[in-house]
Amino acid sequence: MKTIKGNYYDPFIKTLKDNTNNNYHTENASLIVANFGNETDKSVMKEVLKNHNKEGHLSYFVYNTEYYLIQSVLYKLEFDNPKLAKRIHSAI
Repeated sequence: MKTIKGNYYDPFIKTLKDNTNNNYHTENASLIVANFGNETDKSVMKEVLKNHNKEGHLSYFVYNTEYYLIQSVLYKLEFDNPKLAKRIHSAI
């Protein structure tokens, strides 16, 4: 992945911060996975969203799945764009 200079990701980071302030953590997870995850990550996130929408909340196990999914995506992103990974992590 090519590192992009400037403020290209600023609107994305602002959305993550706004979502965090509004307790929209699953929405953030979905945005991160949609933009930086692989097909397996996206499939897992789809199941997390399906469960969240069905139950209206995240169970302990689904929460842990979401948490570790995001950690995995950000870990992989650190190799391509460490500054962006750090900005995302600090926004959520």
